[in-house]
Amino acid sequence: MRHPALSKVDVMSETPSPARSPRFVPNGPVLTVEQIALQVANERICIAMANAGTGKTTTLVARIGEAIAGGTPPEQILALTFTATAADVLRARLQRSGIHPELHKRVRVSTFDDYSHEVLETLPTANERARRILRDSFLTSSIADAMETLRDDVEHRYAPGAFEDNHINVAQSLEAMRKLKAGGALFDDVDDEQLDDLLERLDVTPAQYAIAQAYERIRLGALDEPKFRDRFDATYDLAQLIDRESVSPQYFAPCRLIVCDEQHDFNEASYRVLRHLLRTLNCRFVGVGDRDQVIHGEMGASDVYMGERFQMDFSGATAYKLTHTFRHGPHIAYPVAVFKRKAIESYVRRHTPIEVITADSAQDVVAHVVLADVRRWLQESDKRSTCAVLLRDWHQSAAIEEALWQAEIPFESPNKEGFQFREEIRFVRAVFALAMRAHETIDERERMSVAAVLGIFANIRLSRDQYQLTAKHPELIEQIYASYLLGAPPGTPAANIGQLIRELRASLPTLSAGDAFRRIRQKIDFQAVATRLYARPYDVDLVERTLRAFASTLPAEDTPLADYFSSMMARLSAIRRTRTGTRVSVDIVANIKGKEFDHVIIPFLERNEFPNPFAQMESEKNLFYVALTRARESLSLITSRDETRQSGFIASLDLPRTTRLADDALVRNMAAPVDTAPARRYLSGDTYGAKDELLALGAVYDPARRQWYITPEKDSAAFSQWL
Repeated sequence: MRHPALSKVDVMSETPSPARSPRFVPNGPVLTVEQIALQVANERICIAMANAGTGKTTTLVARIGEAIAGGTPPEQILALTFTATAADVLRARLQRSGIHPELHKRVRVSTFDDYSHEVLETLPTANERARRILRDSFLTSSIADAMETLRDDVEHRYAPGAFEDNHINVAQSLEAMRKLKAGGALFDDVDDEQLDDLLERLDVTPAQYAIAQAYERIRLGALDEPKFRDRFDATYDLAQLIDRESVSPQYFAPCRLIVCDEQHDFNEASYRVLRHLLRTLNCRFVGVGDRDQVIHGEMGASDVYMGERFQMDFSGATAYKLTHTFRHGPHIAYPVAVFKRKAIESYVRRHTPIEVITADSAQDVVAHVVLADVRRWLQESDKRSTCAVLLRDWHQSAAIEEALWQAEIPFESPNKEGFQFREEIRFVRAVFALAMRAHETIDERERMSVAAVLGIFANIRLSRDQYQLTAKHPELIEQIYASYLLGAPPGTPAANIGQLIRELRASLPTLSAGDAFRRIRQKIDFQAVATRLYARPYDVDLVERTLRAFASTLPAEDTPLADYFSSMMARLSAIRRTRTGTRVSVDIVANIKGKEFDHVIIPFLERNEFPNPFAQMESEKNLFYVALTRARESLSLITSRDETRQSGFIASLDLPRTTRLADDALVRNMAAPVDTAPARRYLSGDTYGAKDELLALGAVYDPARRQWYITPEKDSAAFSQWL
């Protein structure tokens, strides 16, 4: 395989010096030439193609400070992000930047949806009365109502079960509806030919498209005005009104500068809102993003919104680059550069190694390799350091979670995500609970889970009230078993599950956990259930991978089911309790963009695992890039000892060559002089009353900080009373 050239000359190349010196110098490390160039850029619209860890948010904060120092009122600066977390980070950076508190607090920092919601609330229509719904659980009834209207009218046109209102189908329909809104498939100007292409790109079925349309009719009502909005509806609703020319310019507050972080997360709805702002307000714009971090393409995210599409709508846009990473040293930066075939430089003065660990491919073997690596890291690191085990998908976490649990190493994973919360594992747990009549002793949340998965796997219709009542009345689960499962027609999924539970109960005194699981596998056609529930081959395949992973965690053959189930529930309770404050995280790569960890472990780097054969290769490459660049200090890659089974991603890092170059670069970094002299010395005390004297002595006023300062060439003795 040929790799792009990466020589010492190449990696030392730099952006030409900015045309002028900045008015504002933020607190913290000295900005690079690239960052300063974007900070003082004079073009109206600027797009920065940035690498991971290059200080994108810091650069935007510097640009905001520069605008304030140049006389822009802070309230006429709008900073947009896609997540509340990113908005909080931006506010915190502004607070620490050195910009005067009375000024940085007036800068409007908002997510796209919060900003859109604020605009909609000012409109003289019923839009302002739309309820804002922040929890998806409050939307399920509307999705179910949409399905019911379609069952009555058009069910015969679609695949059997397409409009069943079980909680998997409802969740998938809700996700599909958001894809359609974000990706632009529900906009008025989309024709039939475009729609077919969009549905294929967004991986949405015709039935899910019909559900989304029916849901929108319910949400808008007869007056075509929203009755409610979920967390993402405001951006879509505002984009729709903009397209219909229903929003006058007066409803967009005056703005002289807009900055946007993570522009690679743009989708059609957010882009239409931004495009209208730039055209209507005629303001300056600075956006930053990393095209290689587009990992949510199925949700409409695309790099075209910082590339071709943006250039088409704003032909005068100027492109800048941010290539110098501050997150890790050359030993991570250079392999990543070769993998993604782009320029990445690091002047970090730390050795941040990548270690490739080979082992047998068995789940339990890989889990113990992960455990050993975590233990070594815990012994060598300080108590403030963090470690993440990053997975391609949740089936890979089964044996790892078990190993960490047995070793009594606390870890956190996302709420209601993780291996234990997969539907097929919930079902196995439900069968175990019913076999032992343990549904009376488990907690309320788990009882509702038992009822829900029984409804799905048995293909029986249970009302929402029945699910909710099981939380307080465990005897209802026994009634579901007796009435819906044992009483079902022979040969149906419900009858098969009922017979399975009856057989397990009969064998309970001598039943082991391993034997119980084998009987479940023999009796239940999981492939048929998965094909009925999931539209994507990837999701169908994931069910079988998850079940195989679960089998690898089962204890010795003679372990009674009762003992195993008790341990299983204790483990589940611990996972639910352990959320924050732990040093070790277990998560999938798709969840961790924007986060950083001192040590990162990426296991199961094998063919058919990572990259996954059912996913698009470019998306898999971006996921791997995101995983690699989360590490600050060190990185462990775990792969098969059999070279024919190793992920091709490892060879694409070209570690032998890039490590040699990184060794040389680290020597260069360590030998480089460290400039500790501050570029500016800020004055304190009664400078207001002495401003004329300070001006005469050669001091300079910084409007963003509201402070006077002197540069190094000034004689500090003349300013001693203010230093």
